[in-house]
Amino acid sequence: MNPIALVMFGHSHVGCVLNTSRQRKVDGFTWTIIPIIEANRWQVQASTFDAARNLYIGNSVVMNSLQAHGAFTEGRRVVVSFCGGNVHNSLGLLEHQRKFDFVVPYEPDLPLDPAAELIPYDMMYEQFKLRNQGYLGLLSHVARETRHPFVHMESPPPIPDHDFIVSTLDPTFKERAKTTGITSAILRYKLWRCNSHVYADHCRQENIRFVETPACVKDAQGFLLKEGWKNATHGNEWYGAKIMEHIEALAASSLKG
Repeated sequence: MNPIALVMFGHSHVGCVLNTSRQRKVDGFTWTIIPIIEANRWQVQASTFDAARNLYIGNSVVMNSLQAHGAFTEGRRVVVSFCGGNVHNSLGLLEHQRKFDFVVPYEPDLPLDPAAELIPYDMMYEQFKLRNQGYLGLLSHVARETRHPFVHMESPPPIPDHDFIVSTLDPTFKERAKTTGITSAILRYKLWRCNSHVYADHCRQENIRFVETPACVKDAQGFLLKEGWKNATHGNEWYGAKIMEHIEALAASSLKG
């Protein structure tokens, strides 16, 4: 039987599996990884809205690359998205001048900051939905085109260690962090959960399988285990290997028989 071809694409979080796949040898699978990065001179906008047809059209370079690598043709394939996944960091990694907090309805016992302004969860949800719209639109277009199982991989859980985050911040964050500081671990966890909820709901609507990060990469509180830390916002090759194993198992289950 022909091996299962995993066609993976996405933004910076796809880097963990890109590095892992170069050293990985597992019978029954092949991997094609398509990173969407500015270094490739791809358009930054993930998708645009076509008002006449009332739908989103994915970035043409991304869609053409997926087409070239078999994402929309016959064969034993699974298409895997790592799109977006950093909006919660851009929104809430650094402390805001006006501190805020919110209750996560599906984890209502998470602590609140008594010094922060309490805002409705629905407001946070809609903000994430708006800021992710281009990424969600790209997922919708891929879902319309592919005939293969299509999954979206949840972004890595937040890292709880304040000092590690400060020491490994991206340059775009580092200068601002000197004056603003880093938000609390629990708020970063809430933002990550809310962002993931937006993706999970969108995937459900578009018949895309939303895949949560496996329990083996998280501690008891839901944060990324230290073995998986690369920098302030990304998982490393250990994390990538765990994600690859998880995706391979899902792919084999989806295509068995």
